[in-house]
Amino acid sequence: MANKSLEEQFIEIAQEYSKELREDIEEGLTLAAIDLKNALEQNSPISRYDAEGQSHFKDSWVIKNQYKKVRYVGNTKTVSDQSGKNIPLSNILEYSEASPHKGFIQRTFNSISESLYKRMVSRIKK
Repeated sequence: MANKSLEEQFIEIAQEYSKELREDIEEGLTLAAIDLKNALEQNSPISRYDAEGQSHFKDSWVIKNQYKKVRYVGNTKTVSDQSGKNIPLSNILEYSEASPHKGFIQRTFNSISESLYKRMVSRIKK
């Protein structure tokens, strides 16, 4: 029986730590996603034109966490174009040249990205 190489031993150790940290990583990602969702809600423009009974853009942020090692934060609010096709309002507000809110999602993320990182790291170190 041959001795394991240093590289093989290191890989085994890293895999063991990965298993131990998996739960903490998942929880850290969820905490960071919640922080991002809250920041986006706070920074979302408010429309005076929403029809009664419909959700407002700022209240339509959701977190998708069905995949491991990733969280998606998105907005479910849509608007109809002239042909009746539903378009995500977040795309219009974020990318339209005519939007006075252009880039607000990216600016919001950029403004808290360091705190999101710290939130995840602190959870992993716990």
